[in-house]
Amino acid sequence: MRFLHYLLVIVLSTVTSVAIAKQSPTSEVPSSKSQGTTFVNATCEETFRPNGKVEELYWTQGEDNKPVTGNEVAQYVDLNLVVKTTGYQNGDCIEVQLSSDEGDIAVGIKKIVLRDNVNEDGRLYFKQPLKNFTVIIR
Repeated sequence: MRFLHYLLVIVLSTVTSVAIAKQSPTSEVPSSKSQGTTFVNATCEETFRPNGKVEELYWTQGEDNKPVTGNEVAQYVDLNLVVKTTGYQNGDCIEVQLSSDEGDIAVGIKKIVLRDNVNEDGRLYFKQPLKNFTVIIR
């Protein structure tokens, strides 16, 4: 089954910020009760670099990481998020926050926070960050 334009618009519009915020690294599992913020694979402490910035964010799908270019995706659980940075060094940790201006992004979840280390190419790769959630499609 293919999800139509609405899913892609909601998912692609969810990346609202790349932030540096001091919080405990955890890996929480979503519940049916609204939690506010849920951390996924947040196992590193963020790195502040005055010249560090995100150049590009894009979604890929499938094991072959085909960039999402159209208005459809096969399934949201198969989406991967790629972040291209400059000014960060290999091993630096940055945070990406997924949220929606229209309420919860997933059942009981207002914000999903992802953290990981920048690789030697200045990229971060979040494999299937939405797979454990029931994403709300409006």
